[in-house]
Amino acid sequence: MNIDLHQLEVFVEVSRTRNVARAAENLGLTSSPVSRTLRTLEHRTGPLFHRAHHDMQLTEHGRTLLGTAVSILQLSQVFEDKAAGTERTLRYGVTPWVPDAYAETFRTAVGLSGITPEDAASGVSVELLEKLQFGEIDMALVHLPVTLPDISSLVLGRYTFDLMVAADDPLVQVAANAAVPLSALHDRKIVTLPFSQMQPASGDNVREWFNRAGVTDITEVSFSDYAVLASRLPRTHEVSIGARGHSLSHVRGADSKVVMLPVAGEQPCFEIGVVWRSGATTRREEIDRVVAALTESPGLADRLDG
Repeated sequence: MNIDLHQLEVFVEVSRTRNVARAAENLGLTSSPVSRTLRTLEHRTGPLFHRAHHDMQLTEHGRTLLGTAVSILQLSQVFEDKAAGTERTLRYGVTPWVPDAYAETFRTAVGLSGITPEDAASGVSVELLEKLQFGEIDMALVHLPVTLPDISSLVLGRYTFDLMVAADDPLVQVAANAAVPLSALHDRKIVTLPFSQMQPASGDNVREWFNRAGVTDITEVSFSDYAVLASRLPRTHEVSIGARGHSLSHVRGADSKVVMLPVAGEQPCFEIGVVWRSGATTRREEIDRVVAALTESPGLADRLDG
């Protein structure tokens, strides 16, 4: 028996949810037919999942086949759209937790490529990468590096950090004469964005950077808590960090209550880049035009360098 689209839909949905019951619910089925479909498919392909209690992890073989399954389902959707006289356009995502210049440059490149995209998805990098992996979007601006298979990337740039403190923090006086040394933070509590949800590898680098200077009291806060740091920092005298070149629009009331201070010495950096599925067969021409606009259009690179 040949592999059919329904089997691929089940495979992709179980890969996404890592749970047969949740996949069945999303597909409008019960667990039993989903399990049977998986067994039938694996009889042809070999094991696709490591099975544990309520958790399905892709095998190496399964990870290899996932991108192909997503591409086939996307092509099937393109066929249905054309048969119905409709056609989707490029779908992309932008993480808001990057310096503004990168998001603006990416959106400009999409415009220069002559594409009228669907509304951009928004989310942290790990969320957008999952959407990309499972074919929900075609491109995304995210934090790098990306370790997922079959994902191509183009580095747009790197950014470092400034300290974020209350306007009346003693460190403001230190910064009046020179950049703040990390040694000035050894007895301070640091609160950061949830890097584990944004880019875990780079987040680890930030933590190690603090640790090497003897700064060990570091706590990740939720995005909602980060948004109210303007009221928290004057009360707690904690110290946070923010991307250099990034507006404080994510921190409510920051204009009068919070200031950014330069840090002395070498800093870890986050890479920002555009990603897309290497094996993408739909929207391929549009993806190539956006990449060309980012790499070849006069002025875009200068905008980031500035």
